[in-house]
Amino acid sequence: MFDEKDLKTIFTRAIEIQNRTKGSDLISGTGQRLSLEEITDIARESGLSPEYVRQAAAEFEGIPIEKPFFIDTGNNYETELLGFAKGELDQKTWAELSSVIEHEFDSSGNVERRPDGIYWKAKPEGFLKFLNTRKSPAVSIKNDGYKSTIQIRQNLKSYNKLLYPAYAALAGAVGFFTVMLETGEAPFLFIIAILIGLSKAFFTWCDRLKEKAREKLKETMAQLQTIITRRYTVSRQDALDEKQISIDADESENQRDDSLSRPSGNKTH
Repeated sequence: MFDEKDLKTIFTRAIEIQNRTKGSDLISGTGQRLSLEEITDIARESGLSPEYVRQAAAEFEGIPIEKPFFIDTGNNYETELLGFAKGELDQKTWAELSSVIEHEFDSSGNVERRPDGIYWKAKPEGFLKFLNTRKSPAVSIKNDGYKSTIQIRQNLKSYNKLLYPAYAALAGAVGFFTVMLETGEAPFLFIIAILIGLSKAFFTWCDRLKEKAREKLKETMAQLQTIITRRYTVSRQDALDEKQISIDADESENQRDDSLSRPSGNKTH
């Protein structure tokens, strides 16, 4: 059961999902708790698709996803993340996935449909197309039965250019150290210390930017996993509900037929 606060959260998320896929006003409750069926009825009356409400409710209650992991690429400027999710890649699912991908990487993309899935490659415009971090993101989603494999790749080489000042500071520190050995003047130690400190600061800054980029990839992966798994969970539950309704309807029909074919208990003599 859901209370008023839960209802607003679910409706807000449902609107986001619907806008992503197809691209209402929230209600003020009375404090009572509502079932999912009652929520979908309210959504239908307000023009919001019950399909997206069920998905938002499933996500609200928690979607279990496998923890993604980074693959060793052999260098420190290319990163590759691998994740898995239950579910198939249909048209509606891809519509929502592509919306999230383009938003997270702030770029449109080239889409290539392959027999085993879909491949997306960033297509930035303007100056951004010259940066490896902006033009390199690529996402591939492959289907194997009811399991999807998601792979995100990104080149972080652009961040290495931020280390040029660090290398310059180190070179300057080495130069002043050489001069100090020749002249024996101690004041150069202060300049050397400053240059080494600047170099270390740039190295630390660059590492933090790379780590932040990796964390963002993990967040993006979690969103993609959640979308696929959420749609699979809801569609599976809908199929079970439809099956149950069909069974109940058949049983009701059979009972009605039996009552009609059963002879009356009154006999005439």
